[in-house]
Amino acid sequence: MIVSQWHASQEISLIQPLAIAALVGAMAACGAPRTEQVGDNSLNQGTAMNSGSADQPSDSPINRRFKSLDDYLAWLRQTQEPVDGPWYEEIRPGIYQLRTGNLRVLGPSGDETPPGQTFTRAELEKKFGFSL
Repeated sequence: MIVSQWHASQEISLIQPLAIAALVGAMAACGAPRTEQVGDNSLNQGTAMNSGSADQPSDSPINRRFKSLDDYLAWLRQTQEPVDGPWYEEIRPGIYQLRTGNLRVLGPSGDETPPGQTFTRAELEKKFGFSL
């Protein structure tokens, strides 16, 4: 009986330091300050953003983050089309259609997805602040 009690206490004494070390390591990782920050343009590599955009917060106006409407629309297409996000496609010269990805509205008669909303170039320039 004495041997089994000694054996059990030895197992506990070996497990405790390991558990404490794991807990301390986890707490240190959770509370550690972030030393590497991702720049605002990390997802925008290869896009036509202004050269100073890394210093601009992502909540700054679109017309300050992009040189032109065409640059912004190209960025939207590049980043949003692959993930079924909203972007604009030029369907005729100066006429753009909002594309919303795979969103489909199914109703009693099948696919009842409304047609994409269309905008003129002037409307988009005004909407995103590129018009004077």
